[in-house]
Amino acid sequence: MKQQILVTVFGEAQNNASIHIPGRKNPAIAIQKDTFFSIIEDLRAARASLKSHDPAEAEEELAGVLSRLEEAYELLSRETCEYFPSVKPEKSGKESE
Repeated sequence: MKQQILVTVFGEAQNNASIHIPGRKNPAIAIQKDTFFSIIEDLRAARASLKSHDPAEAEEELAGVLSRLEEAYELLSRETCEYFPSVKPEKSGKESE
């Protein structure tokens, strides 16, 4: 099903953008198809590393994915907290390294 609706875009739209879809309580993230696919590829590589008993490589791949997702979450929080009080501009809970 395809429908056209107007969404609000917060900040600059780049590889991902903070958006709000009418009728939804919270904001969302729109991710470019190629960016989304690269996350999938990184997760596939991590799974392959685990299957080949290379946990260090899997850890590296997963850390990269986690970092990218945390950055997107923090951007979403910063760009939308003024309009959505339930969204606080805080860290997403990154572990200490």
